[in-house]
Amino acid sequence: MEGSGVFILEDKTMSGYMILMKELLTIFIETNSYEKFLALGEKTDLLHELFWENLFYLPEKTRYPENVKC
Repeated sequence: MEGSGVFILEDKTMSGYMILMKELLTIFIETNSYEKFLALGEKTDLLHELFWENLFYLPEKTRYPENVKC
């Protein structure tokens, strides 16, 4: 938007997290197995890292609140 004085900044990290969440949810829907999905998350600690350490703040789950994006 030239000349308007408005700057649009894209948060590529946040965009990447949202894309990753979409892909994980797609896998969950395709496998149709909540247990398998949870097992993947527990095995890799990926879900905790993605949700509680990078995206959402929940005091009883988040270890590093300074890294939370939203």
